[in-house]
Amino acid sequence: MRSIQQAFDVLTNAALPRLSRDELETLTGAHEFAQIVVDQARTVFGGIGCLVNSDDNTGTFTDRKDVAELAFLCANLFDLAGGLLSLSNQVGYALDVKAGEVKK
Repeated sequence: MRSIQQAFDVLTNAALPRLSRDELETLTGAHEFAQIVVDQARTVFGGIGCLVNSDDNTGTFTDRKDVAELAFLCANLFDLAGGLLSLSNQVGYALDVKAGEVKK
């Protein structure tokens, strides 16, 4: 597995046709969760930016490893948010198909 989005795609393709309307509607909440993740990441990384900006020489993110770990965390958070948004879009389409609004 290369990303959480890839995992969501595999699971979504296998599960969507078998899920009930109620189960699909529950999964549409992925969009809301993605928004929460993005909002929290913005707040946290804004705070980190302020700390680093005001850090004269206390060692905050001065090591390459620390900066790399932060960058990888950011990449994984955005992968998670993107996967959740993709999941929500696919679920919305599946609900439309079940309602007969879209042909397969």
